[in-house]
Amino acid sequence: MVTCNTYGAVLLTRQVIAGMAKRNKEKEKRSLIVFTSAMTAVVPIPGIAVYSATKILNDFLAWGL
Repeated sequence: MVTCNTYGAVLLTRQVIAGMAKRNKEKEKRSLIVFTSAMTAVVPIPGIAVYSATKILNDFLAWGL
């Protein structure tokens, strides 16, 4: 489940961020990356700790960018 909920966000970000930075530098156009998450990121529910952890990882990734 960890790979399922985090791999897409991390891989896609890695693939597009270089192109977005280049576009910003050359054409001075801004871009946006949007991550969606679930309330379980901040309100963990017993029994789905791994799911909650993957959602907060995506949140931290977004804030880190």
